Amino acid sequence: MNIPDIYDPQELGLRQQMAAARRQRESARLALLANLVDAQRRADGLQRWISAYARPVDDSSHPELGRMVEWVAAQINDLEHVLGPDRISETLRARALFPDVDPLDDPKGEPPRHRIWGHSAALRYVNAV
Repeated sequence: MNIPDIYDPQELGLRQQMAAARRQRESARLALLANLVDAQRRADGLQRWISAYARPVDDSSHPELGRMVEWVAAQINDLEHVLGPDRISETLRARALFPDVDPLDDPKGEPPRHRIWGHSAALRYVNAV
């Protein structure tokens, strides 16, 4: 009996592991993107806050506020460092989220989400899980 390669239990198991790793990587990509968007939103909000409360350099009527504006500016610098293209690229490389050659690529596409029952070629049945 000629059984297609997609139903070979060993190959199917390996392909399903790769599919699970691709799903996990996609979750990591989405989480990183959400963090970057949140950081950008915070930086934009802090910049708007500084624009509203920044005083001219020669205005010493509210020294505490001036110190807070300086502190907020430092927070923005930290966020901009995280949001810089070099830092994002470094993070993507370190986490292997967008490799040049994808080791998880399955040229046959997504494997079927089926369980193979039976131990011999004559007894293999494909049952949807």
